[in-house]
Amino acid sequence: MPKDFNTNLLEPQGLSREEEQRILQQTLSRVQQPAPRRGIPRRRMLVFGLAAVMLLAMSSLAVAEFALKQDFFGFFNAGAGQIPQQSGQEVNKQVSNEAGTLTVEQVLGDSKTVYVLLDFVGPEGLALDQDMYQWDKAEVWLSKANGLGYSFESLPDDNPTDNHIRMMLCLNSGTSLQGQQMDLTLGDLKFYNPDDLDYTQVVGGEWKLSFKLDYTVSSSLIKQDLDIMLGEAKVHVNSLEVSPFTVILDVDVSNAEGYVAPEGYVEPQGGGVEILEDGTEVPFDYADSPAEVKIGDLLSDLDYFTITLKDGTVLDTYGGGGNSEPGHYQIIFEFKQILNLNEIASINYLGQELNLQ
Repeated sequence: MPKDFNTNLLEPQGLSREEEQRILQQTLSRVQQPAPRRGIPRRRMLVFGLAAVMLLAMSSLAVAEFALKQDFFGFFNAGAGQIPQQSGQEVNKQVSNEAGTLTVEQVLGDSKTVYVLLDFVGPEGLALDQDMYQWDKAEVWLSKANGLGYSFESLPDDNPTDNHIRMMLCLNSGTSLQGQQMDLTLGDLKFYNPDDLDYTQVVGGEWKLSFKLDYTVSSSLIKQDLDIMLGEAKVHVNSLEVSPFTVILDVDVSNAEGYVAPEGYVEPQGGGVEILEDGTEVPFDYADSPAEVKIGDLLSDLDYFTITLKDGTVLDTYGGGGNSEPGHYQIIFEFKQILNLNEIASINYLGQELNLQ
């Protein structure tokens, strides 16, 4: 079981005499031959008492021990140094029962989006060899939720014949994630069986975990003052927030009743069901949806949001989410690569170029 370095390392009274000597020797070696380390400034060290040396050594080991898992680098197609270390957090919370062990290893996030790295080990002898898995029961709660959406993505498996898989929980929130408590309940692992055109359960059981989101948000908030007319409806872009993982737009809409779709825009197909006060369900076509719904769909349409880099590359928008209330929308666009504001040449939204300064 991985050790929780945030809670266990600063307990010198639990160390053996041999361990004290080992840490002391490592620390004195660092004092004699200092070397630069990411996140830890170089210092000229003089004379310490044993207790001070011990505390410094253990604190340094705690910082050095945290390193983002390679899963994140693969998920974002990132190289070394591209992902801000402070945007990640060690969790290492684990729960087990007779059906398996679920571990929340690390998280990575910004103000409204978080990626949670999950590790699951099923019963001994079971081969978890499918490409994609899902949970029949998946409940995610935040201590201060104002609308959220989430999904699970299976990660590459180095050994598909064993009982071990890794997944990424991807979550968008309408409120700031900083300091929030996340409660996670997962149950009954399943995969889609194309032969039966249905899901097949492979592991039955339930796992519950809670942990606090305690990472540092790295983002740039850029004010906007842009009006976009959609017929007689007016879309006012208030701000643009760029993090290494997402772009968030804050938008107001007035006179939604006058909405006219842009030329060439293809509305989503299908419809929905309206539930009346007496419980009656009335189906309707998408064309009959309220104007606020149609505008919200357009505002979050991936084809109408484009980032172009200074080298000419046009980024693929991976997905996103949003949160809305009457007349106000918050739209989150996600990318499968790390964003660097200094490398962005332009951001185009609904046919208009946004301000980047």
